[in-house]
Amino acid sequence: MNKFIFSLATRSHQITQLMPLNEVVQEQPMLCEPLIPNAKTVKAMREARQRKTTKHKTIADLMANLLV
Repeated sequence: MNKFIFSLATRSHQITQLMPLNEVVQEQPMLCEPLIPNAKTVKAMREARQRKTTKHKTIADLMANLLV
């Protein structure tokens, strides 16, 4: 039972420490815009998830393909 009470006390202490931070996050504007991928990036992400990627045997082959 003591471990349970200690656990609750520790968590409540952590929560009270985070409360001022939560208020700052809610009140302050974002410093930058969230990143939203463009159409080309979304297409590349979908292809990567579907494993439609190019495979290279060596680093030199990869670099040659990137530089084309």
